[in-house]
Amino acid sequence: MTGLGHTEPLQTKAETNDESPQPEKCLDGTNCKSQQGSDIHHETINANKLIVGDSITRHVKASKMFPRTSVDHRKIYTIAQAIDAAKVFISPSVDTVVYHIGTNDLMSGKSPAECIDQMVELVDTTTNNMPNANIVISDVLKRHNNKNVNDNVQEFNLLLFNKMKLRKKVTIVKHNELSANSELFDDD
Repeated sequence: MTGLGHTEPLQTKAETNDESPQPEKCLDGTNCKSQQGSDIHHETINANKLIVGDSITRHVKASKMFPRTSVDHRKIYTIAQAIDAAKVFISPSVDTVVYHIGTNDLMSGKSPAECIDQMVELVDTTTNNMPNANIVISDVLKRHNNKNVNDNVQEFNLLLFNKMKLRKKVTIVKHNELSANSELFDDD
């Protein structure tokens, strides 16, 4: 897939009955550009559920989250990469998109406000390319060993909730009850 070498499909035959998605030409016939400036082509997602998440989702068993339906699970590390992927993914069949991203952006020094602007773009792009989909966004989990990042995570999560609370078909999943206790995390 041109321009999206950073996405890693995690679906298995057990998780979907559909064939693997095939790249298509851009819907408007023009050369689409990713945020990195490379040409992109649309890819049809034939699953009913799409999970897009950073490394924390690597052990998620998508077929257990959504039994009896087809699931496509993509590991994507940053919000910008998710925007590029959302520009490519099109689907009338996807009814739920779950995003769990943002940690890597905040840990790399991006401001919460910059990340929120990108999340708005991500939601808008997803809504345009998958109009039947409900969008579920997981708030960012705190890191046990970095107060500055945790302050940014807290600000990001508050901004995310406030920015998305009135958007139709968008749900924010809050993880207030998850502890930042170091015993629960691997070292970064």
